[in-house]
Amino acid sequence: MAKELFHKNSFEAVYKLVKQIPGKKIDSLKTTGGTEFWFEATTKDSKDVLHANSGRNNQSHIYIFADVWYDRVDNKGTWIGHYSTPIDEWYTKTRRSSKSYDNIK
Repeated sequence: MAKELFHKNSFEAVYKLVKQIPGKKIDSLKTTGGTEFWFEATTKDSKDVLHANSGRNNQSHIYIFADVWYDRVDNKGTWIGHYSTPIDEWYTKTRRSSKSYDNIK
């Protein structure tokens, strides 16, 4: 059975765009539950990852790897959809509003 895809954009496209933005830290996003968070494109265990951080004193760390981008939970059972969905929406809005990123696919 094919996996239901709920993101419009690929992990690779989002990661590549964030790496091109000066400062590389995207803030002022909200989870699907309304919690503010920021995210960045970085590496963990030698793999590309989107690192999202929220909560008081930035104590909630979520790591979204390419192999779980289209899943709602990661390999450890952590719900990542609350973060990956707004990140995907941010990417779509950024692509539409910025001519300087037209080469990102």
